[in-house]
Amino acid sequence: MEIQLTPEQENLLAQLATDKGKAVDTLATEVIRHYLDDEARFIAAVKLGEEELACGEYFTSEQVGSHIEQLFKS
Repeated sequence: MEIQLTPEQENLLAQLATDKGKAVDTLATEVIRHYLDDEARFIAAVKLGEEELACGEYFTSEQVGSHIEQLFKS
């Protein structure tokens, strides 16, 4: 796989890699892996929320607000 970066992105990546004492390829791989992991967790959470909503398992904004108020009072 090959990706295209702007000169500014290449320079920033190179500088960050230098600052971290890593090779540019290593840092790029770590950054992409981190992004993909975060994105996968986000998508899983959204799907779970959609499933719970479809089953009627949800809180209204009023219920959430009330719960938050109780937390601050404790």
